[in-house]
Amino acid sequence: MYPLPPGLGRLPVTVLDVPALGTQSPGFAIPLHQREAMWLAFGGSWWHPHGVQVSVGGINAIDGAKWPAKLSSNPQNYIVTPTQPWLDGINAGAGHVRQFVALPLDDPRTIEAQLSGSGKVGGLQLRVFPPKPGRFPEREPPRPPIKRAAGASMGLGAGGKIAQRIYADPHGLETWDTSQPITLWIQILNSTQFKFLTGVQAPLSVITSETYAKYHLPWFELYDEDQKALAQSDLLASVVPTGGSPEKEKTVPVRPKDVTKIRHRKDRSRD
Repeated sequence: MYPLPPGLGRLPVTVLDVPALGTQSPGFAIPLHQREAMWLAFGGSWWHPHGVQVSVGGINAIDGAKWPAKLSSNPQNYIVTPTQPWLDGINAGAGHVRQFVALPLDDPRTIEAQLSGSGKVGGLQLRVFPPKPGRFPEREPPRPPIKRAAGASMGLGAGGKIAQRIYADPHGLETWDTSQPITLWIQILNSTQFKFLTGVQAPLSVITSETYAKYHLPWFELYDEDQKALAQSDLLASVVPTGGSPEKEKTVPVRPKDVTKIRHRKDRSRD
C-alpha cells in the first residue's frame, strides 16, 4: 500500500458541444494516457457542505452499485465535500482505495466491465446534492479554531492500493436535498482524441511509481484519525486490479523520509 502520491498539475477540462450520452446534460472531457492514474480534489465553502456521488462507467465508486441511485446511508453511497478532500480511487476497504486508472473502454479490466459485464458508459459521472435550506449558513460564519493533530473512449480500472480513508457522513442522510441534484458527465479521452476535438495538447505522459521513488518525490500522509472511515464495499472488493491479482502486484519501496504528514484542513494541498 502506497502513501498518497503528489499531484502533477491539473488536467484540462473541456466543455463538449454535444450533451452527455443519453442525457440533455452538458458533457465535459479530460485527457488521460492509457494506464495513467488520476485523482479528484474537492473544494467548496467549509460552512456549506454538499453530498457528492462519484461513479466510474456507471458504477458507484463508494458502494459498487449501479448509477444513478438514490442517496443511501446504509451503506453510504456518497461522500461529503469539503470534508472529503480527495478521492484517488474506488472504495477498497476501510483505510484504502484502488486508484482510478485509464483503460480502453472495451478492456475487460475496467471496473464497469467487471461489475456490469460490458463497457458502454465509460468516463466519470458526478452528482452533487446541495443541503436542504436552513441546514447550514448561507454566509461564512467565524471560522472555528483548527484542531492540530498530535505529533467515453476510455473507462477506469482499479490501480495500485493507496492509503486513503473515505469518510462517513458527519451530517446525516436527511441533510441533503435530493430533489434537484446537479449531474456532470466527464468523458475520458486519449491524448490523440483530446487534441483532435479540442485543439489542446494533452499533458505529457505518465511517470511511474519507480520514477517517484528514484527522484524521491514527496508522498503524503493525512492526519485524519478523528474521521470515521466507511467499511469495504463487497462489490468493489471483487474488482481485479489492472496489474493482475493483488498477489502479483509489484511494490516499489517508499522511504519514510519521503512521506510528508499533513493536517486535515480546508486549505491543504498535495502539489
